[in-house]
Amino acid sequence: MKKTIISLAAILFFAVCASAQIEGRVTDTKGSPIANATVKAYSPDRKNPSVTTDENGDYAFEGLAPGKYGLSVIAKGFDVTIKRDIVVAGEDDTATVDFELRPDPRAIAPRPPTPKGYLPQMTALLAELNGFTGLTPSQAYFDISARFVKIGEAEKTEWLPYYYAALAVASYGWMLHDNQDRNADKGNALLDKAEALSKGNSEIYVVRSMFATQQQMVDPQSRWMTFGMQAGEALKTAKKLNPDNPRVYYMEAMSVFGTPEQFGGGKAKAKPLFEEAVRKFDAFKPESSISPNWGRQQAVAMLGEISH
Repeated sequence: MKKTIISLAAILFFAVCASAQIEGRVTDTKGSPIANATVKAYSPDRKNPSVTTDENGDYAFEGLAPGKYGLSVIAKGFDVTIKRDIVVAGEDDTATVDFELRPDPRAIAPRPPTPKGYLPQMTALLAELNGFTGLTPSQAYFDISARFVKIGEAEKTEWLPYYYAALAVASYGWMLHDNQDRNADKGNALLDKAEALSKGNSEIYVVRSMFATQQQMVDPQSRWMTFGMQAGEALKTAKKLNPDNPRVYYMEAMSVFGTPEQFGGGKAKAKPLFEEAVRKFDAFKPESSISPNWGRQQAVAMLGEISH
């Protein structure tokens, strides 16, 4: 099978409409085929179809719109691999893209023991969660979520472990955009445990809005009345509980940014909201070293994107 060499990078690409194909083979570094690997194609319509490799490591996407695509491959025991700028130029065109997966270091090296004590455990896990990127295997998010839950079960009176367990699940949802209803059920159940220990908590409602937004994104047109409204109400509650919570303003800005201009959204409307979010972040003082303090970097990055 002819191999097309394509650089590794991030995964957000643009496609137009007609019919084309991407095919290839997934192997390990020794050339052995990897069966049951999940290959996902990324395009602007966010449908992001996925296929599974057969016993020979082969996969194929058919009926694609010509344009640029990104591909990701996830296989148990291997590092996730992403390729970008895969071009299918026209009707009946086929792009051949092979993958060579390297063993996942997480699967090879034993995880170091977590330090004893609530604060060291939380600090270590937060550092790990904050280090995750779009290249992180999806299972890693659920692994760290489960480890936060174990801390919560041990501590019994602390809400933050359940909050971060839910945030890890939400982070997975932003990265891969699949199984959103199942993820939301899992995440909201974790937030219920957090809220039982910390009622009237603005931070919890911010993450609830994330799950509702992710569920809406499955089909924005048909789901807006249900999940779009839920996301908005969660943010209203979060702002009422703490008007100085910068993550509320960041999520509001993201909502406007993702709304089409004809419905009152778009870059121009979102820009002042991102600017307000950054001002709120600059004035915000977290209660402790492990209290929620995420979002500023993302808000600044969005302002940069809007300005170009």
